[in-house]
Amino acid sequence: MKLRAKAIQGAKWSSIQQLFGKLVEFSVIVVIARILGPNEFGLVALAAVVVALITPLVIQGLGTAIVQKDKIEDEHLNSVFWVNFGIGIMLFILISITSSFWALFFSQPLLEPVLVWLSFSFVLTSLRTVQEAIVRREFRFKELAIRTLIAKILSGAVGVGMAINGFGVWSLVGRQLVNSAISMVLLWRISYWRPKLHFSKAHYLELFPFGIKVLANEMLVFVNRRSANLIIGFFMGPTALGFYNMANRFMNLLLQIVSKAVYQVGVPAFAKIQHSQSRVKNGIYEVIEIIGLVSIPVFIGVLFLAPEIVKVLLGEKWLPAIPVFQILMLIGIIQSLLSPLVTALVGIGQPGVRLKLQIIDAVANLLAFFIAVSWGIVAVALAYVIVGYCMVPLWFAAIKRFVPVTSGSVIKILIAPTVSSLFMIVWITTAADQLVSSLDLKLSLIFTIITGALVYSFFIIIFFKDSANRVISICKQVLAGRSE
Repeated sequence: MKLRAKAIQGAKWSSIQQLFGKLVEFSVIVVIARILGPNEFGLVALAAVVVALITPLVIQGLGTAIVQKDKIEDEHLNSVFWVNFGIGIMLFILISITSSFWALFFSQPLLEPVLVWLSFSFVLTSLRTVQEAIVRREFRFKELAIRTLIAKILSGAVGVGMAINGFGVWSLVGRQLVNSAISMVLLWRISYWRPKLHFSKAHYLELFPFGIKVLANEMLVFVNRRSANLIIGFFMGPTALGFYNMANRFMNLLLQIVSKAVYQVGVPAFAKIQHSQSRVKNGIYEVIEIIGLVSIPVFIGVLFLAPEIVKVLLGEKWLPAIPVFQILMLIGIIQSLLSPLVTALVGIGQPGVRLKLQIIDAVANLLAFFIAVSWGIVAVALAYVIVGYCMVPLWFAAIKRFVPVTSGSVIKILIAPTVSSLFMIVWITTAADQLVSSLDLKLSLIFTIITGALVYSFFIIIFFKDSANRVISICKQVLAGRSE
């Protein structure tokens, strides 16, 4: 099968994995959120921040290094597996020993046992890294998608069952651990490779330089996306963090549906064509166009419908999160559109360039969060957006060093979804609002979403036929399972 066909099929199944997987996950969180409250979610969010900070150390970016490397040998895989496994065990022990410190640091006694249990995910993660890299390298995204959906459905059932039966915060902990365990078991079932008791320092060191740059990037992504949680949790407590984290979780749900699929498929795809600038350039433009047609109307629509969405899905006790929901949709737009550039840099073997930009982004975000936290969670969200948009010129300048993309071409590509989204918003805020004023809130929200999507699609198809035809052509290829 040609690379383009593999990439299209990979994108299809990775998108299915992200779409349905995230929808299942968020549906579970919504159900649990209606049972529990912001305080419980804030407490687990604090523990999750500590776990998320440490998890990249388990993987060390070596999974991505395995995917990106042209030729991989069994010695590479064995060496990475045993190093990851050893580090996973050590980090589990480390967090278990230091959990009391974290509980004291945040003045949350229950944080100690929560951290101990969640840190066991380090061991589970270390056991699946190599298997997942092999499957991704081979573009076997259908199997990955099925595995992810099974894990999320089963772990979601466990979490909801525990919440209904009064387990409180432990329902969130149980859901995460069950998800990690099932994911690991299913990955071993779909991967042909099994580790042998062999370690090669030379082979490990071949992957390490690339992996350490990816690791550094992952740590900086953590600072950019999770440091606000630490700062809010420390200065404002778990309840305020619960509100912010729920809004951020919803934004990341939408973002990962788009950008995670791009990253998983894009890294091996761009790696295959990394020596052809024109093919990489065209690939970036094509992906940006597809993402823009989906992400711009979705994020803008959620921004305007956030009050109704929060009331219907989460209930009245989550109303303080509404302005944060709205503001974070703005950062979701720009992060989704930048994801092809970030993916291309890794795919063409330039994680160091990405690292430098992540350092700038992380430092700017930390300073902005510390300044903004005095004014509350809305100010923190606004600071996140300002820094994100200020970084856009730097990302374009970086990719231009290796691929001849132009900001003018990207702007031209994004005219269609932007203009059509504006017409959609006019419909939502005027005609649709008047038509549904007498309906139940749930029915009016459903009606507004469906008709808003139809209005957006109408303007895309009628006034921007070229963009519509290109996307329709790609969709046909995806459904047919072949390339033209």
